[in-house]
This record gives sequence, structure tokens and C-alpha cells, in this order.
Amino acid sequence: MKKIPIFLLLFENIVFSAINVDWTLPSLETEPTVISYSSITVDGNITPEEWKQTVCFPVRSTYHIAQSKNHIWKGPEDAGAEFYWAWNESGIFFAAIVADNEVINNMPDNLAYQQDCIELFIDGRRNLFMQMPYTKGCYHILIKPPVNGKQPSATVLSVAQIKGIRCAGKTATQTYSIELFIPWSAFPEIRQPFEGSDIAVQFMLDDYDRIDRDSVQPFSMSYLGRKELYRNPEKFVRCVLSRQAGPESGPHVSIEIQSVILEKKTVPVAIETGSMTYDDIESVKVNIESKDGKILSGKTAKITRYSDCWKNAIRAQTNLDLKKINEDRFLVSAILKDKQGDTTIVRKPVFFAGNLMAEILSEIQKADIRNLSQKEPFRAAAFLGTASCYEKIKRTIELNDTKRLQFSVRETAARFDVLNKKILKKTDTLIDLLALSAEPEAQVVVEYPSNDTAVVTFYWASIPLVSVNVKKFRDPTQVQIAAREKIPGFVDLLEDKNPAGPVVIAGLPARASSWSYSMFYFNIKSFDPEKQMLVVVPEKRILYVIDNEKVDNTEVDAIVVSEDASENTKNLVRKYAGSLKKKLQFLGIDDAMKTPVFLFACGKNNLPELFPGFRAYRVRIVKQAIIRIPFKDMLVSVSHPSRWVAEKAAGLVIRGNPVLESDVDGIRKILVKEFAFSMKSSENVRSEGFVFCGDLHAHSNFSDGYLSPVGITLESMYCFMDFFALTDHNTIDGALIVSNLLSKNSFSYTFIVGQEITTGDFHMNGYPLKKVISWNTTADVIIKDVHSQNAVIQWNHPGWTNSEWELTRIDSGLSGLDVDAWEHIPSNYYEWKKKAELPALIGSTDSHDGTFSNPERTIIFSTKLSEKGIVNAIKNHNTVLISPSKGSDFLYGESTTIADVWDIISQGYEMKKVKENQIRKMLRNADVVRLLQQKYTKNSTGD
Repeated sequence: MKKIPIFLLLFENIVFSAINVDWTLPSLETEPTVISYSSITVDGNITPEEWKQTVCFPVRSTYHIAQSKNHIWKGPEDAGAEFYWAWNESGIFFAAIVADNEVINNMPDNLAYQQDCIELFIDGRRNLFMQMPYTKGCYHILIKPPVNGKQPSATVLSVAQIKGIRCAGKTATQTYSIELFIPWSAFPEIRQPFEGSDIAVQFMLDDYDRIDRDSVQPFSMSYLGRKELYRNPEKFVRCVLSRQAGPESGPHVSIEIQSVILEKKTVPVAIETGSMTYDDIESVKVNIESKDGKILSGKTAKITRYSDCWKNAIRAQTNLDLKKINEDRFLVSAILKDKQGDTTIVRKPVFFAGNLMAEILSEIQKADIRNLSQKEPFRAAAFLGTASCYEKIKRTIELNDTKRLQFSVRETAARFDVLNKKILKKTDTLIDLLALSAEPEAQVVVEYPSNDTAVVTFYWASIPLVSVNVKKFRDPTQVQIAAREKIPGFVDLLEDKNPAGPVVIAGLPARASSWSYSMFYFNIKSFDPEKQMLVVVPEKRILYVIDNEKVDNTEVDAIVVSEDASENTKNLVRKYAGSLKKKLQFLGIDDAMKTPVFLFACGKNNLPELFPGFRAYRVRIVKQAIIRIPFKDMLVSVSHPSRWVAEKAAGLVIRGNPVLESDVDGIRKILVKEFAFSMKSSENVRSEGFVFCGDLHAHSNFSDGYLSPVGITLESMYCFMDFFALTDHNTIDGALIVSNLLSKNSFSYTFIVGQEITTGDFHMNGYPLKKVISWNTTADVIIKDVHSQNAVIQWNHPGWTNSEWELTRIDSGLSGLDVDAWEHIPSNYYEWKKKAELPALIGSTDSHDGTFSNPERTIIFSTKLSEKGIVNAIKNHNTVLISPSKGSDFLYGESTTIADVWDIISQGYEMKKVKENQIRKMLRNADVVRLLQQKYTKNSTGD
């Protein structure tokens, strides 16, 4: 008798309902993957007796590549894996069979991901299931492979640690195996019986070869190619525990074809099996079926068998011609037949999004952006947000990210409704915030860094005045918890105490402070034991450096005082400990390292030896308003140098009505009143020039950004930027394509071709460039090569790499370096400014998520908006860093230039008129639809 189990999408089950071209996507409901019960011995020997009836996730093809940095993948023998899960009453078990032609890892355990490593992700929570942040029950675990004669190690990077975790491994020629055990005590929200419990899992295989040299995490594969798993639990695979075992619980079969496709053409499809269950597959047939089961076409797939590493596993490949398939949704089925004639059938639904994408282009065409830009410039600019959404949808399809696809389609539909002056229907989602932008002249920009996060930014011309973050939670009780998050080791400045009574904003109880902690990268060798102490967070390998007089701001679990500490320091610590309500233990450093956070006072600076691999930050308390308002199932947060601006912006968002231009003008007036220290125009001594604002550091998917080069550029226009530099890591290919396409489609926009020159020692941006800059050389050569193209070079986020090169220079600014500018607010800003040693400052978003939700920008004061004008402004220090969400000031730079900027901002509507004319010029002849229809790849020029 033949067994014919029929399965619908083992790992990414998508059930489609009816499709309409009126912005209603098919329902993308997911069925959980079954994790089976089994008895496992954690010894590194992965045997069929233990793992045959468990679930397998094969990750060994281009379908699963998450990221590659100048690393050429040579196939599954270079890097590939089978990942397994099982469970029993003791806990949950993980196994991996990995192929790797070079197994190298010389990094500390907490940095194991930088070379060959397995990154394991698991979520067994209830209240925050598959949501940020990581809390107890949701873990990121680094598994360092067995190298250099050592057993593998498992390091938990998450906030909570796991007691009782066990790991074992075995090595063979160009392969290794891992087994890992996690006890149920790690998941306090799971209650017996375990069967039926939800678990979410993901995996990342990091590959490093000698040829990669100082490249950090040069190549990674994850299941379905999911990216940034360390901060995106929503990208985990939803599973359920079951005692049911054997093939009926789910076969080791995966169909590799996109769930959503853009074009009906010939597409490749592959069938992957695990190596434990099937040992005699004789044939694989792949069919295209209608939703009612009718076979529309079929082909026999060619079978390739894997080597001894995954003995018995197969890969079956063929091409499917979809050009004659008339349906928008259909099924791809795989029929596997063994030598005994038994068959297994697996089906996967596929959705054709071409009609939907055509409808989006049609709506953009109807908007007639060229003509609209001459009549209603700000409304025309807002339509560029829908064009950016088009690119987002393309990207979600490329990444097979169906959850993000659903969200982006709903976002696009809502944007069209708002711009076409329709009343936005309430959906009880973050999409509702788009109602705030119904009056385009108010310049309210709503962006979505993720499905559960929105950022509302209020602009005046090209200047971002303030941003409001809105985070949505599934469980409203989590809002209160999130409202009380604080930096570990420090007193919560958002105390619910106020001499005038509870803080109320927009009629809601709020948590607010006019002070906040500010962190700066720090060279621990500059630590002064006479004046400073440390707050040590062992788990995160972080050292916070504080001034002695700020010790009362610390909140720790233990104290360590070295014998050689000065008497003054010892007395300060005793006084601090005596003032606390709870009694703190004085421990030795070894015992203190087992606590979550401790205070360390020492007498000499031997910290690099005591804390190897730790990153150090200088902590300062600055005058800056922080506001958090729990609102239904959302947390509304604002950070701003003006308390009044923060409260007003938060109130406008909570109110939920369309924001008026006069509302935003009110915010501008508050800023001028609080921060403008010069009104030079009234004295008739105004400098010659004007204020232009933009971003000089952002990334596309040509390096490690989310959006396409065209998509991120359109987003910059939607965010009212006067200029924008695309600066991908060690490539200018995407920027060159955009430059060509903007010209070809008649956009008059100051777009700048840039590059983030990325080395192990530092990151620097060069722009505008005509040729790529070689990164594999010295700093002096890199700087010289940039200047040889008449370009400028800036030091990006100084101190970020934690390298000796950066840390030994971070207190010296640009002294001795032929670098033109410094990115972000320096720790020594006020000191350097007082000494007239301030470098030209650059503000940037360093955007990777496809949005400009970080409002930091660069303002140039110039007579002309052009590449040359920007270069000259930087060289002449006529730049101002605008920081609406960090620091005590709103603008940073030379006082004379800041005065010129405030002088122009104070003029109000004159500045907006200039922006209106810029938009008219930019879009007068622009063909947005044609730009979106252009096809290009990383190896093309966009022609």
C-alpha cells in the first residue's frame, strides 16, 4: 500500500484567498512547522536513530543567502548546512550538519559571528512572541564551531542568560556537526504540557575564509535568506511542538521558489530534502496546479545527490514556464517517488503580483506628478512616497518577506487615499498615522522602519524639526514595560515624580525628563582612575565611563574597589553605597563578572587587560527632553533638546487629526525662540548664502541597506532633502546607476555619488566620486585617492570599529589627518569649539532600513546648491550638523554659520517658498513612472 501524505508548504505555508486589484492582497496565513518529540543525547553524533523523525531545514543554496561582502560563494561545499530541531520533557534540542571548506574562528566567543559560526535564534515567549525587544525566553546564541582542537562553545548574546545549556560537536574533513540542548527553564512562559506550545526559530550560518582577511562577517546564509535576525524576531519561523513523529508530522522537503513573483516568465524551482528520512528517492516531478487542483503543466526535475556530508539528501531542479498561466494564484507541487513506489506530495502556493504593481504605476501616472509639482509642489513631493513604496514592495518580493509585503501594500493604498483626499479608514494599525499627513503643505512625513514601528517627522522646508517614534505592541501590558526601559547600570531619569504633580501630555499620563544620558565612543586607555569610575555590563561586554561626581546616577548589583584605588575614590564609593536603600555587596572582580552590572573603582588603568574585547563609552548627562507616553497598545516617544517642542509634537501625533501648516510653524517658532542667538538680517549684516539640508551617508541593497538605490533616493526626495549622497560600502555601482537614471528621466536633483570606504580600522565617506576607491590599503593612500578626484572625505562615526587606529585618534579630532569632516556630535564638541579646533561637522542618518527616520542631517550654507557648493562648504567649514533627537543643542558647528542658519529659519515662509521652487524645478520634467520601470542589476549601469 502506498503512502501519499500531502503537505502544503512545510516551512512557509501561505494560504491565499481571493485577490482583488483594489489593494487587497491574498490572505497570507502561515501554518506552523511541526517540531517532533525525540530522545537525544548531546554528544555531537547526529544519528538517524535520534534525528530521523524530526524536522529539517536545509540551507545550502543561493535561495538562502542573507548577505555577502565581496565574498564569492562557491557552492554548498564552501558553506551549507542542515539544521534540525527536536524536543522532549527535558528541553529543546538543536543539531546542525555543516559543510565548510575552511573552518576558521579566532575571535572571542562573543564576536564569533565575525568568522565561521552558527547563529541560533529561538523565541519561546507568550507576551512578546516574535516581537522586539529580546527578553527572557527569546535568545540569540552564537555557536563557535569545534576549531583548534577545542569543543564548540555556545554564547548567549541576549539580555537574559541560559543556565544548563549544553553543546557538543564533531569534526571531519571539511565538515562539522553540532548538537545543542536548551532546558525548558530558559522559557518561563511555557507551561506544561509542552505539546502544542509555540516556538519560533531561525538560523544563520556565517562563513569566513582566509581570502576574506580583515572582513567582518563576510558571508551569511539564513533560512529563506532573512536578514538582521538579531533585531527582527518577526522573521523567525513559527513552529509548534508535537509528539507526533515520522513523515506524517512533516517531511524533510522544501520547495525553493518565490512565494510572490513579479513577472510570469520561466523561473527556476528546486526541491531540497533532508538527509535523515529519504534514502531512496527515484524521481521528482514538479507540477503547476490551479487552486482547485487542476494540473496546468508539469516537468520532471533533474536529481542531484549530495556528498557524504548530507548522505541521502537530494536537490531536484527544473524550470517552470509561467507565461501561459492565466491565474494570479496557483500551486507548485512536488511529487517525490521512492524505489518502492511510495510517493510524497508537497505543495506551495505562488501569487503573481504583476497586476497589483501595474495598478500602483497606474495610480502614480494618474497623479501626473510633473504638472502637480507646478501647482501643488508639496503634494507632488508626497507622491514620491508612493513611488518609494513601489520599490519597497519589489524588495519584499525579492526577499520573500510576505509579512513586510502585506504591510507595504496596505501602506501604499493608504498613501494614495490620503493624497487623493479620501478619508482614511481606521484600521487600528500604524497605517492610521498617515492621516496626520493629509495636508501636504504641513510637510508631515510618516515612515515605517519596521512593521511595528512608525516615525512621524515634522519638516519646515528641508529642515527636520522634530521626530516622534510610535511603537505598536500586541499586548498593551508590554507598553508599560517598554515605557520603563532604561540603560542598564544607571538610574532611570524618567521618574514618575514631579513637584507640580504627575506629568500629563495630550491628556495622557506620561513619563518625562529634561535630562538624558549621552554616550560617546571612548578609548579606555584614556581612563583616569583619579577622576572616573566604570559601570561594567559583563554580558554585553560594555564599559561605561562616568565622572566620580556622577556616581549617584549609577544603579548596580555589586561594587568592586581595587586595593590601589585612591582614598578619595574609596570614600566616594562608601558614601554612595551608604546612601542606597538596598545593600550592595563588595565583591572581587571574578565574582562581580557573574552579576548583571557592577561599579568598578580602580587605582591604575590596567583595564584593557582586565576587560579584553569590551567596548567603552563615555557617559555624560545632557540637557535633553525625553518623553514616553503609553497610548492604547502603542508607545509614543520623543527625544528633543526642547521640552516644549517634544510635548507639542507628541500631542499632535496622539490627537491623530491632519496636522496643519500652522501647527508646524508653531514648532518652528518655539525653536527659534529657544535656540536662535542671532538675528543678523535685522542688523543688515546677513552673510551671502542660503541654507540647504540633506544626508551624506546612507546605504542601498547594493551593500547592506534594505531598499534599492532608486528606492532610497526617492525616499530622500519624499523627505524634502535638498541633496543626497548614496554611500554603499566599498562600491559606487548603485550610486552610478541612480545618477544615470535620474539624468535619463529628467530629474533635477542634487544626487551625489559616494562610497563608504570600509576597512577593519575605520569607515570613511568619499564624495562626489567618479571611480571607486580601493579600501584594501592605508588611510593615507585612501585619503589621497579621494582628494585626487576633487572630492571630500569624512571620518564616519569615529570610534565605531573599536580599533586601535580610531581609539588613539578619537580625542585629537582631525589633527594630523588630511580628512575634511567629522561625522556626528564629537564628545569634545564644546572643548574643541572653545579652542577654535572644531572640524567641519557632518550630520547623517547612516540609513540601512530604507527610511530617514533618524532626523540628523547636514546643513550647508552656500550661495549655490550643487556638488561643488557642497564640497566648498565642507572645506570652508560652512556646515552645520542638525540634531533634533540627540544632544542639548539643535545645531552644531561654527557660531557664525549657526547664526546664519537661524537667521534664515527665523524668516519662516520665505524659506518654504524657496523649497517649493526647488520641488518645481526637480520634478518639472521628471518621469517617475519610467524611472520605476527601469531594470538594472549590480553589474549594470541602468541603461
